[in-house]
Amino acid sequence: MSPKSALCAACVALSAASLAHAGDEDRTILVLLKDVPGAPTPEEIVSYTNAWPHVANPPLQAFTVKDPVGSGFLMEDRATGDFLAWLQANPNSARKKLEAVMLTLFPSPDDIPEALAGRIRDRHCAQDLAKHFRCGGPR
Repeated sequence: MSPKSALCAACVALSAASLAHAGDEDRTILVLLKDVPGAPTPEEIVSYTNAWPHVANPPLQAFTVKDPVGSGFLMEDRATGDFLAWLQANPNSARKKLEAVMLTLFPSPDDIPEALAGRIRDRHCAQDLAKHFRCGGPR
């Protein structure tokens, strides 16, 4: 299995286990942020989506297409200290990518196609994960 396939499989498996409420899996998609200059951090995304009212300028252009009602980290146990320093020095590591994945929750399952379309067009979202997976499995 390629590293990319293993990462996607791990994301799907972990996301299903991370959901707190029954039925959320139909309203949740995975978003993998690109590690490029100008991209928001996962912490900025989670802070924006979990604060009401939302600030005027969303951290992702995709949120102007369909705004999520909540968000969380795929990896709730975040790297700190020496391990965080190692991750920052190794931006292509699998763990660094897992820490850049968020679960975004939308009001209705009917919002998912529009939300996915917005993620696909957003330059800060990785296309492979946003395009082919939503919580619950491949689409």
